Amino acid sequence: MMRIENNRRRKILKSVVTGSSIAAVVNSVPDNWVRPVVETVLIPAHAETTDNTAVEPEAPPQPTRQCCTISALIDGRSQLVVKGDVVYWQHLEHAPPGLHEEQNLPTTLCGNAWYPVWPGACDGGCTSQSVSGLVPEMIAASQTVNLSIVTARENVTILQQPDAGNDYTLIIDFNDSETGGSATYEIEICYLAEPG
Repeated sequence: MMRIENNRRRKILKSVVTGSSIAAVVNSVPDNWVRPVVETVLIPAHAETTDNTAVEPEAPPQPTRQCCTISALIDGRSQLVVKGDVVYWQHLEHAPPGLHEEQNLPTTLCGNAWYPVWPGACDGGCTSQSVSGLVPEMIAASQTVNLSIVTARENVTILQQPDAGNDYTLIIDFNDSETGGSATYEIEICYLAEPG
């Protein structure tokens, strides 16, 4: 009997202690919550060694000045047209570039041999097929292309500088119409090209 009474006392004592603990907690909660005041902040050791420097994004690659040597056998008058990295001949009179007196000589663009394809018999007023990738790609921006003549019997000039009004197209005029026969012309052009 003593043991049953002790168990009963324990249960009563537990409920009193539990009830008073809950009452103590309830009484310690304020009626209105107040924003806590932070007096100290501890930073973990690994956070103190982390570099918080902002990473700058990489600047896009800038255009570079490129030079290209161009040579061709010219008879009469022809114009070399360059837009981006696309090149073609606009032939105006006498034999097309490279074809005088049944020859078949290439136009050399930056050290690359190119044999233009013409639309059949072409004694003036025809356009060759275009080629791409043989010259550095000219940027689509207004600019002044520099021309240096290495070898020319008569005249080589820049007829049209690239700008927005002509869709950034360069035209180089080769004029060998005064003297009979043909001659090899060699020039160097320098311009702003796409990086890469």
